[in-house]
Amino acid sequence: MVSERMILVIDSNIIFSALLKDSFTRALLISSPFTLYAPENLITEIRKYETEIIVRTG
Repeated sequence: MVSERMILVIDSNIIFSALLKDSFTRALLISSPFTLYAPENLITEIRKYETEIIVRTG
């Protein structure tokens, strides 16, 4: 029997939200029962705001 997983497409705003505060979004992404997909430029976006993310998350 093949188990099918639901697909969830996330953008950089969802990732930033999960990085910046302990939330349902973070919990969902960390223990996700979904197959996650993100745009190709996600890493570029994270690197662009890396300093701000570090400052805001301590």
